[in-house]
Formats: sequence, structure tokens, C-alpha cells
Amino acid sequence: MWEWDIIDMGTKDLPCMIDFILAKTINEKLALVAHSQGTTQTFIALAKSQRPDIGRKISCVCALAPAIYGGSLLDKPYWRFVQSLPRRLYTACFGLHAFMPVILKMHSLMKERFYGFFGYLMFHFLFDWKDNLWDHNIRSRHLIFSPVYVSSELMRWWLGKGGFSRRRCIFDEVSDDYKAWYDSKFPPLAIFIPHNDCLTDGLKLLYRIEKYEPDVQLVAAIHLPEYSHLDVLWAMDVNDRVSVHIKRVIWETAYNKEEKICPLF
Repeated sequence: MWEWDIIDMGTKDLPCMIDFILAKTINEKLALVAHSQGTTQTFIALAKSQRPDIGRKISCVCALAPAIYGGSLLDKPYWRFVQSLPRRLYTACFGLHAFMPVILKMHSLMKERFYGFFGYLMFHFLFDWKDNLWDHNIRSRHLIFSPVYVSSELMRWWLGKGGFSRRRCIFDEVSDDYKAWYDSKFPPLAIFIPHNDCLTDGLKLLYRIEKYEPDVQLVAAIHLPEYSHLDVLWAMDVNDRVSVHIKRVIWETAYNKEEKICPLF
């Protein structure tokens, strides 16, 4: 049951989530807002070689800090070390089923605010995220549920030998840059690009969409010069810088808009 990675999450989990929501709400389409790994699921699922059919059920995709291309952070020595590990040694270090279950066991032993604080320290070191735009009074609460149980196979897809961190791209065909990944079933797309994000490279994705994806309708490219990877969720001014654009894109691309009501901007 633990043998799943991002391909399964995109081609199996995401279509099931969409179908469940549409069945419960009796709608034909939904707007999909995703951050980081959620955008990876989405972009993999909508590829011509995977499940492009689900694009007909999505009115728009708002991709926050899209994790399609890797950033400069992946050059750090500790990530290069993980990239070099053979499969058996990777399993011995990080687990066969759940990824690093020893750390996750601490969640049941520590008080939440302490777990969140140590989670913040760990992620700050590993991913070099900036927090100068966060509300520091609630900083430890942001990471109360991180890390959580995930598949060791999923993390090997991201960090292991021959994985994303080595290719710097979610697809294997990195050298095939001039062929389109998507067809006309890809829904309208809005990209939110934090320029201080060293984990992912949103500008490279924007360039590819504009240059090599003629069937993808780019409805917005929101540049956030001082934002880093998590600021698109937790910056104190995120409502003014991000949420208002998400709301606008969702409403402008809404399916059967005349039958719906949108709050005033």
C-alpha cells in the first residue's frame, strides 16, 4: 500500500478528488487551486500522455509556486548526497514504507507548539525558506502538521537517484523541450511566481508555457518579487497580493457564470 509516488497521486488521486467534488456539488466543472506538490500532481495529470481528459472538468488552474522545474536549492550538498544513494541505502536511511517514521513518531510524543517549532527549524535549514513576511506570533503553528506520513517511494521520486532533483523537471523527457506537453484540453492557467523561491523555478515554467505550449491559455502570470516558496500561503499581505487574483481568475473563467453569484471584489 506504500508503493505510490507523484504519478499515482496525479493520475489516480486527483481525478477521484475531482469526481467526488463534482458529484457532491452537482456541478460540471470546478476551479483547481494548488500549491507546490499539488501543482506537480496537476501538471502531470493533465499531460497528453496521462489524463488530459480531466481538463474538461476544470474551469481554471491557479498554480501557486509551481513545482515543475527545480531551483538552485537542489545544488546543496545534502541534496546531492541523497541523489547519489543507491535504492537499498536510501531505504535503509529513510524507510521502506513511510518516509522517516522516527521523526513522525515525535508528533505523538511532543506538544504541538514544540513540534511545530522544531519542524520550522528543520524545514528552514533544508529548504532555506525566508519568514520575514510571516506573522512570527503564529509561526510554529504553521508546521504543526508537517511533516506528515508520506510514502518513502514518493520522496525517492523527488530526491532519490535519477529523480526530480537530478532531472530538475517533473518529466523524464527533459531533452525534449521543444515538444508540447499539453493539448487543448488543458484548462485556463494562472501562475503565481515567487521570485525568491530557490526550491522551484516558476520563471522557467512561464517561459515554457509562453514559448512551447500553444494550446495552454495563460490567463494570468502574477509576479511576486519578494516572496519565497511558502509566502504565497503565509505572508501577512497574502490576501492583497495573491487571494484577490485567485478570486478574479476563478470568477472570470467560471463555468455557467450567469447561474452563480460572486461576492464583490
